[in-house]
Amino acid sequence: MHNHLHNPWLFVLGMTGGGIKALSEEAKNIIANADVIIGPQRYLMSISLKETQKSWTYPTPFITIIEQIKEYKKCNPENTFVILATGDPMHFGIGSTLIKYFKVEDIYVIPQLSAFTLAASRLLWPLAECVCVSLHGRDIETLSLHLLPNQKMLILSHNKHTPHDVYKFLQARGYSNNAITILEYMGYENERVYSYHESISVDDIADFNVIAIECHLLDTDKYLPPLSGIASHHWRHDGKITRQEVRAMALAQLEPQPRMLLWDVGAGAGSVAIDVLRIVKDMRAICIEKNKDNVQNILHNARYFGCHNRLEVKKAHIMDVCDTLEKPDIIFVGGGIDSVENMERIICFLPAQKGRIVAHAVTIQSEHILMQLFLKRGGKLKKIQLSHSDTIGNFSAFRPAMTVTQWCFSTCSTQENMS
Repeated sequence: MHNHLHNPWLFVLGMTGGGIKALSEEAKNIIANADVIIGPQRYLMSISLKETQKSWTYPTPFITIIEQIKEYKKCNPENTFVILATGDPMHFGIGSTLIKYFKVEDIYVIPQLSAFTLAASRLLWPLAECVCVSLHGRDIETLSLHLLPNQKMLILSHNKHTPHDVYKFLQARGYSNNAITILEYMGYENERVYSYHESISVDDIADFNVIAIECHLLDTDKYLPPLSGIASHHWRHDGKITRQEVRAMALAQLEPQPRMLLWDVGAGAGSVAIDVLRIVKDMRAICIEKNKDNVQNILHNARYFGCHNRLEVKKAHIMDVCDTLEKPDIIFVGGGIDSVENMERIICFLPAQKGRIVAHAVTIQSEHILMQLFLKRGGKLKKIQLSHSDTIGNFSAFRPAMTVTQWCFSTCSTQENMS
């Protein structure tokens, strides 16, 4: 039974192929006493409604149901609502959407087995060893964040076209597309489990399906490791991208955490922001870049790496937009360091506690600015010098890259800012 300390009025019930009959007595009683029942037509048809009960089918887009519920509740404050969902509403389901718009104490969820749980049981894959991804309403590039050699992946499809899109995507990213299984109508009488191949007609695939993949890497040049510092050849850039080793050092100093917001100032190709988003899945970033060609590169790179839905791009100089942006938790400055005053202005947007800024300079002028900030505020100042082997005739030698000066400053700890 639901927590007696709360008085929920919005009930979210998971459903399976067994329909209403498969629900617990608690869930059946909730439906029997509800004033409004919301769900797909296939679920609503299985319920014998009372004369006093109303039924609403899912709208398109689903998000519009939020305002409908709020408006109706305002006029009928004593009414209770039931939303019928598939499987586990809190696992890539509508429950995760509802908690953004309603108070937690107003919601009560009764889950059923999720599509991922059912798929794992059919394949005898330990669910804890699988990556579960939803492509429902999401772009195919979302898979970029999860593709790893030997990884087992379960994917909730958007529709019947998704298996073909996944097939092509794996091929383009250097992975085998010969180990794809489709699972349809799990828990229903017409359940199907079969191997996918390109010759299968889209019309023969159910809209509601789960895709199972065993990831086998074929082209090692296309491998994207789950680490900071992705090699430069994976990025679209103008030739002035932050080197992968330097990028990795910047991320180590930024110390990104879930739910943080990063500003990437003078973002260039967006490599620092995107590397951060690849590693910390629940972070967001804003890239500020004034060059229009670089802005296009950032947008391309963000989509390629599957981070585009968590990254915003502003085509501007940071001083022209900083007052209008959501305040950051951490800041990286990779370009556009033009004065101590502007850097001080940027720092003011950090939180008073636990804020961090990392800035890189390669010119004498920008390095001088970082040195002034170091002398005034403290922090950590480093010289990063890298050399790579190169051929000189019949011999080999180290060829040095441009030296990078790195300044790191934290708003939370005097000890951290001691060099």
